[in-house]
Amino acid sequence: IHDYLKDDRFDRAPSFTVKPQDTVAISGSKVVLECIANGFPKPRVTWLRDGSPVVLGSGYSILGESNLLIESVSVAQAGNYTCQAKSGSLKAEATAKLQVHCE
Repeated sequence: IHDYLKDDRFDRAPSFTVKPQDTVAISGSKVVLECIANGFPKPRVTWLRDGSPVVLGSGYSILGESNLLIESVSVAQAGNYTCQAKSGSLKAEATAKLQVHCE
């Protein structure tokens, strides 16, 4: 029996089907930053804001498989958001800028 699933020669670096887009939002509105990654093994997606991990539950949640939802965005949440996909020892990143304006 070939154990090809554990053979890292078959690993595929993560790549993005959908990358987050630069977004301008009004304070208090709902924002969704989209990110869909593929690879083998299936990538694990995490989000960073200005280089620090986004803490889910503090106004942030995951929508669908790996999209970042900000239910009621504030000016303090503006910044550069990075979708980081890790698959084994391989990783890929895509970054978008979120600007938030007061009404």
